[in-house]
Amino acid sequence: MIEIIVAKFQTFRHRLFQLFPYRAGATMDLIDAVSAMTTADSVVKLSLSDLFRRTYSSLTDVLNSLFRTNLKTLPTDEERQKQAFKVTQLLAEKCAPNPSEKDFVLFAIDCTANPRIYASKVEDRASVHAPNHVPGQKPITIGHEYSVLAYLPNRAEDRELHWVVPLSVRRVRSDQSGPRVGLKQLKKENRYIDAPFGW
Repeated sequence: MIEIIVAKFQTFRHRLFQLFPYRAGATMDLIDAVSAMTTADSVVKLSLSDLFRRTYSSLTDVLNSLFRTNLKTLPTDEERQKQAFKVTQLLAEKCAPNPSEKDFVLFAIDCTANPRIYASKVEDRASVHAPNHVPGQKPITIGHEYSVLAYLPNRAEDRELHWVVPLSVRRVRSDQSGPRVGLKQLKKENRYIDAPFGW
């Protein structure tokens, strides 16, 4: 049984590795570090992880090479999205339910804030909604907002583990509406998750 699980995991990692044309090894190391260090609040801490077998400077190289098809030219947003969709499709395929178990699949879309209070030079920084548990304080912060599309498990035992599979993350610009970005995101991603989920 354990051999089957390990073999499936190795196949998944190999397929994920193939989706990164440049710096694939370093990218996989970064994914491992992010997965293991869920409380890391800076890239410096990620670079110190035992799972990230490279130096700190490799982090910027990985992020600069992510979803590129050519290292000599900067990719357009459309090219980046096209490459990112391949990862979305793999994730959707691997978390797809058995059609005989149920007739529907659950997804959730929500906007979440990324506070950048002290980053005055960051482009398109704005006031965004963010929960605040301090009485009398407004539920806002300064930073960016992101729309997240996630697959929700429907089996009772999976729901008890409180996990979701994030399939897509899109930045909501300050001149955009979060719900509208979410709807466009769902329509765009729908063609990539149709087949694995049998819609």
